[in-house]
Amino acid sequence: MVENSKMKTTHRKAFINVPISISGEMAEWSKALVLGTSPSGGVTSPLTHNISATAKSAAQTVIAVILFSEVKSVLWWTSNSIVLIGSGLYTWIRNSEMESRLSTKARMNKKTK
Repeated sequence: MVENSKMKTTHRKAFINVPISISGEMAEWSKALVLGTSPSGGVTSPLTHNISATAKSAAQTVIAVILFSEVKSVLWWTSNSIVLIGSGLYTWIRNSEMESRLSTKARMNKKTK
């Protein structure tokens, strides 16, 4: 229990000593990630929403680690890279599917006219 309270105290001290400019930058990055991952009017599937939220969390974590110059293991970097690359691939595939559907609908509309 004593070690746990010491760790919390150390963490609080480290957080308090963070310069305001870095905290402000993190807040701006966070806002940009939230706006970039929020659904824009359409219906978002639960899977897409979950992947989007996971990618946002991983991106925020990686940005924080880089800003605060933390040292992480290769396994940590690998796991976050897998999340970000997988999310990017999912986005690319979903985008391709939607473009394909739109072009198919456009061709069908031209044929019926």
